[in-house]
Amino acid sequence: MERPYVICHILSSLDGKITGPFMGTEAAGALGAEYGRYRTEMNARALLYGTTTTKEFIGFRKPVLEEAEEVPEGDFVADDRADLYFVSADVDGL
Repeated sequence: MERPYVICHILSSLDGKITGPFMGTEAAGALGAEYGRYRTEMNARALLYGTTTTKEFIGFRKPVLEEAEEVPEGDFVADDRADLYFVSADVDGL
């Protein structure tokens, strides 16, 4: 497995907030389009977002998870043939 190359791009307001009314502005929309262009240009294979950003993307809906009788111990390794991975980090494990 190849080691990942990580680049962090963060769109925030001047006071450091990552969400709020500024996200609905024309300027933020243009920057969002640039994010998409960068992802394509860099051939990004994964997106990593924290809890707040993920909730924004899913409209604060709770995920519907399949019931599992048993969860195996150890690491989960995703299918390495996917075109794009969406990873959401939640420090509270929710």
